[in-house]
Amino acid sequence: MRRAVELVRAGIIGKVTEVHVWTNRPIWPQGLTERPPKEKIPESLDWDLWLGPAPKTHYSSNYVPFKWRGWWDYGTGALGDMACHIMDMPYWALELGHPLSVEAKQGGNTELAGPNWSVIKYQFPARGPQPPVTMTWYDGRKNGQANLPPREVAGGQDLRGYESVLVGDKGTMVFNRRSTKWKIIGRDGDEIRQIEESTPQSLSRVEQEGISTNDANHVEWLDGIKGKGEPLSAFSLAGPLTETVLLGNLSVRTGEKIDWDGPAMKPSLKAAEKYVRRKYRKGWSL
Repeated sequence: MRRAVELVRAGIIGKVTEVHVWTNRPIWPQGLTERPPKEKIPESLDWDLWLGPAPKTHYSSNYVPFKWRGWWDYGTGALGDMACHIMDMPYWALELGHPLSVEAKQGGNTELAGPNWSVIKYQFPARGPQPPVTMTWYDGRKNGQANLPPREVAGGQDLRGYESVLVGDKGTMVFNRRSTKWKIIGRDGDEIRQIEESTPQSLSRVEQEGISTNDANHVEWLDGIKGKGEPLSAFSLAGPLTETVLLGNLSVRTGEKIDWDGPAMKPSLKAAEKYVRRKYRKGWSL
């Protein structure tokens, strides 16, 4: 991922104005209209502790250990579950900051659970010499088909096996953070490799013998805890990224476009305010 950030910032695909990100989630139930039946609490589970600040309700295996993601009381749907992973690279590379607005289309959202699919557009302002950016998120399945961006956004490239597309005025990058693979396609439709290989590193790496890339992230995290320097994915990046992601759910749940005052954490729509700061159950307030 760090290498992809370096390439985007080096200008290999030029000035980026369009980003598309997607997931095959939810792979758990969403669009639910009723709570599941009550079940006996397992002896190994402190149910009240698991609920934490969420509203008190009965135990069900349709909540724990996996399916809680789809329920609004406990999770944030496919968007909140996956976008912090998938939006991370473009958000970081383009230094997007607070979005100006977000607007969602969706199918199946209920008061209890997230939608079966959604398409969410985030609008970001210009940043210095960088132009405004439209980022579009896709999840779930529509009409029995994977909810993906049109192939045209990547010059007709097959998007299977990838998770994001960044469109610049010099070319396009298709990226997958899980296998850290990407393609950079020039405006002529040919893949660019030579410039990519000659672009120098600009971000730090954890270099320890016998440490894999994934384990290096853990080492950097532990070093941060020990006061040995700030990780690249510090709270200063992770906090605003998470806020940006979850802003999409304000539009999903209200059905309206939301203009966003990032510094004040205030939506333009009063009906959305209750989703920014929820009420905590008695005894769990901070």
